[in-house]
Amino acid sequence: DTNFEYSSYSISTGLKLTTTPYKQFSGFTRAGVGVTNFSTDSNGISDSASRNQAYLGLGASYRLTQNQFFSFEYHQVHYFDLKDAAIDENNGSVFLTYQQYIR
Repeated sequence: DTNFEYSSYSISTGLKLTTTPYKQFSGFTRAGVGVTNFSTDSNGISDSASRNQAYLGLGASYRLTQNQFFSFEYHQVHYFDLKDAAIDENNGSVFLTYQQYIR
């Protein structure tokens, strides 16, 4: 009988470049860096680790109204260890996002 818990959180910052943001269709790219912290607890034995990360994303937006958008985006995240100068893991994600700007 095993009791296992896993948790993580990431803090990142980056830059997003958008083509023609005021037109109905636009494309964008984003890139940034950050840190991800992982922790596990298995039957009372805890462990934690911290990994640096870099990410790159490509996407497209569709404008519904002046303040509403749908976006489709692909992110590729690389987790790496600065001491060993090695990439530990690559992780790809796809996002479908609805955005509402409040004025």
